[in-house]
Amino acid sequence: LQGYNFGSTIAGVAGNRSSARVGDTACESSTWVSDSAVQCVVSGSVGSDLSIAVTAEVQFGSITSAYSYTPPTIQSLARSVAPATGYVNVTINGVNFGGRNSGQRARVGGTSCANTAWASDSEVVCTISAGVGGGHLVTVTAGRQAGDSGNLLLSYEAPVVSAMSVLRGPTTGSAQLGLNSSVLMYGSGLGTSDYSGMGRVGGTACESSRWVSDSALVCSLPGGIGANKSVSVSAAQQSGDALSGAWSYDNPTATALKTANGPTTGGVSITVSGLGFGTSRYSAMARVGSTACESS
Repeated sequence: LQGYNFGSTIAGVAGNRSSARVGDTACESSTWVSDSAVQCVVSGSVGSDLSIAVTAEVQFGSITSAYSYTPPTIQSLARSVAPATGYVNVTINGVNFGGRNSGQRARVGGTSCANTAWASDSEVVCTISAGVGGGHLVTVTAGRQAGDSGNLLLSYEAPVVSAMSVLRGPTTGSAQLGLNSSVLMYGSGLGTSDYSGMGRVGGTACESSRWVSDSALVCSLPGGIGANKSVSVSAAQQSGDALSGAWSYDNPTATALKTANGPTTGGVSITVSGLGFGTSRYSAMARVGSTACESS
């Protein structure tokens, strides 16, 4: 430490009556060099832009924003995947995490860990909060200095559908089906609150999706046709494996003809009434006997 008026050996900066400090922490040892220099062996701590103070006898002088410790650096994560319900421990290893009382805080993405436990200058343990999504940075903060995990990312388990409350329904979509005229999709990984989860039937999104729990989502079914369609859910733009063959729309059923007779030469239009023809043009094809209509 360089300055002036540090006194002489009579004042004895290294003696009991004088000391040097970095921030709020006294130097491990202070050695007087001259009236303009004192040597400080810095104590372990954390922080940036810390003031430095030198006291000789009962007088002191200081300089602000003079010293910074090296910020935390994360070198490894004990796990890279966690359940959406959270509350599992992840050990974070690195350097410069500071001492026991350095106020360490860890985060996964933008969410603070439910608890951060200090183990050493090179290890803290994060109890992960609930969440969804993939590719989250992990951050450790000590003394207002933060270090992140760089290319070491943590992801929550992707949402997965394992069952449906109803397995088939009308081509018009949600109508007197399951909860609130909708279908419950059961699975896991949907989180512990509403994260804009979305269900899909085949390649079509549910008309609306409503989170129920980490294991259930309500889907207001879209209109459609076809059988053995896969069903999937996503949360925070992360989706897991689809449940194949989980949903079928009702088969089309003809119930009446507007014209029951026609010439053998064909070319007559007839109207077929019934159910399950869909809610828009789906390339439907009608047959009379075993012969396809010229156009449908």
